[in-house]
Amino acid sequence: MWVDSATTAGRLRWRGVAVGAKNSRPIPSVTGECELGGQAMRNSEAEKDSESFAAALRTLEGQRYPLDGGASKVLRFMLERPEGCDADISADRFEIRFGWHPARHRYYLRTAPAILSQVLTLAGAPSGQRRVHATIGPATMHAAQFPAWSFAPRRIWLEASLSSIAIQVRNASEASASATEPPPIPPPIELAPSFLDFPSPFPCLHCSTTALKYRHLHDGALVCGACGRSFRLSDA
Repeated sequence: MWVDSATTAGRLRWRGVAVGAKNSRPIPSVTGECELGGQAMRNSEAEKDSESFAAALRTLEGQRYPLDGGASKVLRFMLERPEGCDADISADRFEIRFGWHPARHRYYLRTAPAILSQVLTLAGAPSGQRRVHATIGPATMHAAQFPAWSFAPRRIWLEASLSSIAIQVRNASEASASATEPPPIPPPIELAPSFLDFPSPFPCLHCSTTALKYRHLHDGALVCGACGRSFRLSDA
């Protein structure tokens, strides 16, 4: 079925004072939303959209919605590249994990009905079918206010219930011809961020705001919590 750290080990010195390793504390990570076009969302914008999900379910009963520019852009992300993707749709989210980009990408649920309309039409799925396995494409997609784009043959697996819809897309030349769905795309590895503690307030090299703790990136740079800019202790 579809499937909906490291901290810096070294010790740094600032003006002769050792900081870091023993005080560096990881905290739980928060998955950020990667921006892949105008329909991508940030976590803070994620809202339940029961109406759009209900419309998405109606596509399984034969209802069709026109492809607009925003939905066409997301569908292109799903179909254009051969690495494929896994998508999970529910009343709470529309999340896609791409084979070419290891992250969780969230999109507006309002794009889902039009996307499903196109996928089901391309697959020739009859009304009322909740499990779909088909090869679609090659095809060229057209939508208002978005350039036409094309994709090569893709094999798709779709399974729907009253609470969720899962879609898997794979390159048709590599996917098995059987009806068995492929292994899911692995979830991203999420590293817990680490922080560097200072023995006394240390000023940001950009905005001069002082702090006892800074976000410590894997390349050694520090991130100011006030202005968000990064800097290195070697520049102090």
